Amino acid sequence: MDFSQLHDYMNRLIEKGVPGLELAVCRRHEVLFHECAGYSDYNRTQTARPSDRYWMYSCTKPVLAASAMRCIEDGLFGLDDPVSKYLPAYENAFVLKNGEKQPLSEPMLIRHLFTMTAGLDYNKQRGGVARVVAETNGRATTIQLAEAMAEEALSFEPGERFQYSLCHDVLGAVIEKASGMSLRDYMKAKIFEPLEMTQTDFWTAEEKPRNLAAQYVYDSNRKILDQFDQKNDFVLSENYYSGGAGLLSTCEDYLKFTDAMSCGGVGAHGARILKAETIDLMRSEQIPAFRVEGSFTCTCGPDYGYGLGVRTRIAFNEGVPSALGEFGWDGAAGADMLMDPEHELSMMFMTHIRNWPAMLGPVHLQIRDILYPLLGL
Repeated sequence: MDFSQLHDYMNRLIEKGVPGLELAVCRRHEVLFHECAGYSDYNRTQTARPSDRYWMYSCTKPVLAASAMRCIEDGLFGLDDPVSKYLPAYENAFVLKNGEKQPLSEPMLIRHLFTMTAGLDYNKQRGGVARVVAETNGRATTIQLAEAMAEEALSFEPGERFQYSLCHDVLGAVIEKASGMSLRDYMKAKIFEPLEMTQTDFWTAEEKPRNLAAQYVYDSNRKILDQFDQKNDFVLSENYYSGGAGLLSTCEDYLKFTDAMSCGGVGAHGARILKAETIDLMRSEQIPAFRVEGSFTCTCGPDYGYGLGVRTRIAFNEGVPSALGEFGWDGAAGADMLMDPEHELSMMFMTHIRNWPAMLGPVHLQIRDILYPLLGL
């Protein structure tokens, strides 16, 4: 099969100034295309290679959502359980009305965390987070910090609208409480070890992880790339596992997850991580009203709605048809994942540029629109 168009597109991104990138495509457990381009170090002397690791940032969210759906399959909690059943601090969650604290009209539910309609925001220091980090000398746990986030007023009553937020971090804490395991250990046991994902993990230590690709930030005003701190600023303490942004991985390793999710929940070596019907529920649109009124948007545009922790394709207004229910998400440094169960197809794209949309525009859609015709889909 001729993938020269994908190869040429990657080279055009390098010519545009992208320091390094990686792209892999898998169908029915077979890797059809895997290529690196550019460099992985700041001096641009080390060519990009498959062993390079990247902060996944919000590409952590689909793995978190899959982990939470596994909890539902195993009966550990339900979509319509109150969050306070597992995190008691949320019994006292409140909103401000006319400047006064008011208890919630209805409880915050697990469903609200999945769909980011819980009323939380993305202030990493919301509530008592800074206080708890200080009190624990930087060793606060996921549960401690998730409960500290409840000390501040919600932006709105749960279920009123969509707001990109720390919801999935709080959902990670629910997984910990319900399973009796750390989120790190739960993901290892239920996702990473069954799929033989040996390069994917949370990283909370101060030292730089090995093989970490150089990270940049694009300055929109100066139109240049600056070096960016190699640390993940969504890691709030050394014992905090951010379900929304904390994973580190390689393109090859993460492709094992996208492949399994595209093949009915079964990995290349036969391990099942989720039921096919569970994945179908994940990729079904959950908040259509918020897409219509505009509080939900995503970088892939109006053809996508939001399911349980993932974008999901709902229309073919722009670009080539993929499949209704093709789903995924992207990350703050440019990683993107596409999963298409209808065609048992998945794609994983990696780069390491914060503020990537200002530099690259709809890069993920452009890759999709090159890929599908190449496969005759």
